[in-house]
Parts: sequence; C-alpha cells; structure tokens
Amino acid sequence: MIFRQTRLLVADNTGAKVAMCIGMTSRPADHATIGRVIKVTIKEIRSGIQPKVRPGEVHNALVVRCRQNLSRDDGRVLRFDENAVVLLGQDFKPMGTKVNGPVPMELKKGNWLKVLSLSSRVV
Repeated sequence: MIFRQTRLLVADNTGAKVAMCIGMTSRPADHATIGRVIKVTIKEIRSGIQPKVRPGEVHNALVVRCRQNLSRDDGRVLRFDENAVVLLGQDFKPMGTKVNGPVPMELKKGNWLKVLSLSSRVV
C-alpha cells in the first residue's frame, strides 16, 4: 500500500528518479494500490539526460507497481519488488514515452491502455 510520505520509483523516461506521495486524488484517501492516481512531488532526477520535470514540482502519478500482494480472480498472487509510479500530465495522460519494467494487466480495468502500450512487459 502507498501512504503519504512514501518514496516511490518513477518508472517512465521523464527524467525523474524518485518521487514522494503527498496525497490521494480519490477515495479512500488513506492509501493507494495499483491503478490509483496520487499526487507526488519530485525528489530526485536522473543524471545524464534532459529531464522533463524538476525537483519540487507536483504532478499526478499512476501507481503501476506495489509491494503489496495483488490477488487475481484465478487465485494467483502477484507481488513486485518495489513501489513505482508513472507521471501524468494535467490531462491525466502519461508524460513519458516509455515505461520501464513490468506493469500488471489490472491497469486495463481502469482504462489505462496507453500505459499498457508504452510498457515493454505486461504481466
């Protein structure tokens, strides 16, 4: 689960490396899991590339990986090694052009097909 003050990896190519959750955009407002949109602030950027974001900026972000167990309807359980997000613009579309690492198929339920198409691996 993602709570306020949780540090998250940024899984796209916007230039951000680490973001911190500062709030939830939907109910329940105490935690977030995969497929939820949250408010984040950028803490660190990657070196060596021209970033699209700067430290201290506030953006919407979609949670794409979570360390919490994700149960599927067929009985399988999916769990990732880190908490990761994809940065979204004001129109709730991904800011980056590529998503690094796997993303779960459960994003399809929330109509995040653009994020699924930008990812190299869907599990």
